[in-house]
Amino acid sequence: MYIINSKNNHERFKKIFSNSGVGIFIVDKDRNIIECNETFCKILGYSQDEIIGKSAEEIHINKDKYLHFADIAFNKVRQNQALYLDYEFKHKSGKKIWLRISGDPIASQDEVLWIIVDITKRIEAEKKLKESREKIKRLNKSLNEEVQNQLQIIRKQDEQLRYQQRLTQMGEILDMIAHQWRQPLAAITATSSYLYTSIMMDEFNKASFLEEIFRIENYSKYLSQTIDEFREFFKPTKEKQLTSLEELSSMSIYIVEALLQANGIKIYTDYKCNATFYAYKNEISQVILNIINNAGDAFIEREAENKFIKISTYTEENYLCLSIEDNAGGIDDSIMDKIFNLYFSTKENKNGSGIGLYISKIIIEEHCSGILEVQKTKDGSLFTIKLPK
Repeated sequence: MYIINSKNNHERFKKIFSNSGVGIFIVDKDRNIIECNETFCKILGYSQDEIIGKSAEEIHINKDKYLHFADIAFNKVRQNQALYLDYEFKHKSGKKIWLRISGDPIASQDEVLWIIVDITKRIEAEKKLKESREKIKRLNKSLNEEVQNQLQIIRKQDEQLRYQQRLTQMGEILDMIAHQWRQPLAAITATSSYLYTSIMMDEFNKASFLEEIFRIENYSKYLSQTIDEFREFFKPTKEKQLTSLEELSSMSIYIVEALLQANGIKIYTDYKCNATFYAYKNEISQVILNIINNAGDAFIEREAENKFIKISTYTEENYLCLSIEDNAGGIDDSIMDKIFNLYFSTKENKNGSGIGLYISKIIIEEHCSGILEVQKTKDGSLFTIKLPK
């Protein structure tokens, strides 16, 4: 028969009590501390002589906390209810510390044994983490608001730039229309003078008269058609349309051809792509037109022989490509990396806005997910538009 040695058990308990890695203390029914181990003293900052015999109120933050703890913990443990609680206590120095505390009643003695673990660092870390998250949340909100504000500013600037670009284009359009209309207007004037002279000289011939009137009507229709085509070309499109690089090139050439011919500039085409795709036709056509116009302006500023602009289409592995080459002298190496910058212009004899190539790059690269690039050739420049297949 195994005989329990109460003296040995008592010694074993005292050893565990004293050397435990957790704080242990015992309070009586009046909540006076009657026993504690070294870990408890280390956590709370007291020596055993200083704390044993004192009320547990000593380790509470204030009287209200002391009474509150009785309601939520002490009385429940004495009624054999399980307890596992994180609670704020007071160190001897006066600073607040967080303890994880659990208790068990010692029924025979009407006492309660408490076990505590210092979790102050963990609680503070969680608090700092929470504060950091709140700070990040506030920063994200502030950043989002700032981003929205900046987007609004950028949108307004973009609208202003487009407005300035349209004003610039209006001047160019009038110039182009003037060249388109010069010949038919001259023909109308000549025909009218001929008819007037015929009547004044009494050489009126009905058949001939009607023929000349018919010619005037055709010239007038051509003028009206020109206005419609210019209006259609510069009208913004809201939906993508099926098109090709060849069609876009032809649209641009039609608008500017008369003006270029008047300045002795020949246009050559070399079409080898012929693939169709959906795009905002007028936007891309205006990019092509802008590059052609820039070449035309360069020819005016720099006299050259055999002036030409060559437009080619071809395909690469992932792109449909359109290139515009001229022999107008090219772009100086010192400004090659600036020509797509906002408000940068190389036009000395014209009031260049410095907007056209900037807007062109936005249209091709942001609206069409493509590439707009330029390189210097032997006698001029080569602009290349690459659109994804």
